[in-house]
Amino acid sequence: MEELSLDEESHHHLLNEKLFTLAEISDDENETTPPEEEVSAAFIHSPNQTTISPMMADSPSTTPSSLTPCVKCQKTEESVELRVAQVKAQLETEITRMKKEVESATKTKESVVMKYATGEMELLKLKKSIENSDKLIKQFNNDIEIANRKHKMLSSERERLSLMIDAKVHDIEDLQKEINRLHQDIQSRDFKFTWTQNKLREESEAHNATRQTLEAKIAEIENELKVLKESTSSSVSNGELTSNCEYKKDAGDDTETCEIVTINGQESSNSKLTSSPSGAESVIDSLREKNAQLLEENKSLSCSIAILEQERLQVEASMGRLQESNSEHLHQIAVLQSDLAATECLKVQLQKEKELVKVLENECEGLRQAHVDVLNDMSVCRSKEAELLAYTQQVTEKNVALQSKLSSIEAKSDVLKDENERLRQHGDKLEGDIRDLQQIMTNESKYQLEEKQMIENDVNTSKVIITQLQQQLDEARGEIGLLNRKLNSSVRELSKELSVVRKQVKDGHPGSDGLSQSSRTSSSSSLTNGDCSSQEKLKQEDTTACNGSTSAPAAQPLPFSTEDQDQECPVIPDQQVLIERIVKLQRMLAKKQDKLEFLQEHVKQLVESLQKKSKIIQGYAMSQDIDALSSNLAEKNRAEVLKHKGIMASVYGSKPADDAMTLDLSLEINRKLQVVLEDTLLRNITLKDSLNTLGKEISKLTDSNNELHNQVLQLAK
Repeated sequence: MEELSLDEESHHHLLNEKLFTLAEISDDENETTPPEEEVSAAFIHSPNQTTISPMMADSPSTTPSSLTPCVKCQKTEESVELRVAQVKAQLETEITRMKKEVESATKTKESVVMKYATGEMELLKLKKSIENSDKLIKQFNNDIEIANRKHKMLSSERERLSLMIDAKVHDIEDLQKEINRLHQDIQSRDFKFTWTQNKLREESEAHNATRQTLEAKIAEIENELKVLKESTSSSVSNGELTSNCEYKKDAGDDTETCEIVTINGQESSNSKLTSSPSGAESVIDSLREKNAQLLEENKSLSCSIAILEQERLQVEASMGRLQESNSEHLHQIAVLQSDLAATECLKVQLQKEKELVKVLENECEGLRQAHVDVLNDMSVCRSKEAELLAYTQQVTEKNVALQSKLSSIEAKSDVLKDENERLRQHGDKLEGDIRDLQQIMTNESKYQLEEKQMIENDVNTSKVIITQLQQQLDEARGEIGLLNRKLNSSVRELSKELSVVRKQVKDGHPGSDGLSQSSRTSSSSSLTNGDCSSQEKLKQEDTTACNGSTSAPAAQPLPFSTEDQDQECPVIPDQQVLIERIVKLQRMLAKKQDKLEFLQEHVKQLVESLQKKSKIIQGYAMSQDIDALSSNLAEKNRAEVLKHKGIMASVYGSKPADDAMTLDLSLEINRKLQVVLEDTLLRNITLKDSLNTLGKEISKLTDSNNELHNQVLQLAK
């Protein structure tokens, strides 16, 4: 409150000084003014009184001769009041401007202090991060050394395992070759064994067959010998027997066949055969010799069978040994495969360890690079700080000019606010236009729906007409068929009657008219019955056709002649015309629906773009600096700062108000103020660019809105 009272006293002092100067100017202009006018002027321009007191106006010392100077005094008083009002208005504007400047300066001061504090915090954070990075680098170096050791151990282990794997692979290859060779030997021996088994089976079967045949022959020969011994008394001459014996001796090479022939001859001619006992004994001897030979052959075959059996047992034993060796080899292969899988796992693990080592190395390299960058940034910051301290003196000289520029920038910001408000109004107008367009689109869609409904009604009516015409066509076809049937039946009856009449004329029997009339009546009654039944059938067919599709009656085959087909031909083009018209209407409806969908999508896109632009405007308004929108509160805060004195009071007042205000501190504050000013200038430049782009986008939107409006009007027409 004290500060406000001091401000008011200073303002009154300034006003009084300006009023005195105005009074002097008026005195120069009115040199003929009497002393009473000067006194009144002095009264008027006193600090605590602005009008003439009524006591002086009504004093008895005033004479009629002094009335004219009073009128002049009143005029001068009015002019002075007007000038005082003008000066007050000017002073108020200057006071408001100064208050705004004070508020902007306080805000800049606060922003500078905050930036300084944030800079200090960032510096502390950077130091902590540098310390942490050093610790991490040391830790990562230790990890890298451990990883290198592990890598060396794993590489040596990998080499050892690779050598073992190579040896195992060679062993596996050798064993695989041995297994293949053994498989081939087993297959060859199996083949030989099967072949010998088959051969032994065949030989044993042949041996058994020959043995059975020989036993049968021996039995037969013994029986024949008995018979021959009994029939020696009644045998034939010795010549025949000798001839037979000679014949047997001549055929000594093929003994078996000869014996079979002689046995067959003896069986065929038992009654005729006569021989001596000596001849029979010779035959028996020869048979015994053959039997001995066969027994020897049997023994040799049994020996060969025993030998082959021994070979088979040996082959089976060798096969068992080979199978055991094969199983052992398979077990070794499985063990080697498990070892190979373990080595593969070790290889994968080694690869992972290598990748981990590479990742750790990359991270360490990145941390080292970050550490170097941080150190470089710190050195650059220190050098910049030294340079900026050198430029602070120049910045202090430019601050006054920049403050004046700030006032001009604030005026520009006011203009930009007005422009922003105008753009908002234009955006609202565009939204209203869009709502109007949406209303037009809804009306157009309603009109299109009504038109579509009308077309559908027309299509339904045309379908009903088509069904009715189809029913009439079916009825006409049925009637034509009935007429054809009637005509055919009448023609048949007439031909029958003609044939009967001809027969009667030939025979000369005139009394057959009753029969012909009865036949005619019966035929007519049958025709009427047939007509009724056919009409009922046609009605049933019409009902089924109405319940079914419209194309079903046309597909049903009806019995009618070529004349009926000629009568039916003019109906088909009407159906085709109706179908073509329906198709055209459906195409027109589809096109209109596509247009409606396109317009709706276009309107949606325009609405979305407008919403985006409004969001951009809102974001721009929200991102504005508070310094550009300062109020009288900043001025009050500045006055309070000046009242309490201190460093900021000396900065705002451009006078040393505190002993702690040194040159370095003032340079630092001026440097930070310079940074704030540069930031505001950059923001103003970006604001100007964004406003230009916004104006371009708004012009584009207006053009597109006009085009859309024209399209809607054309569609409405």
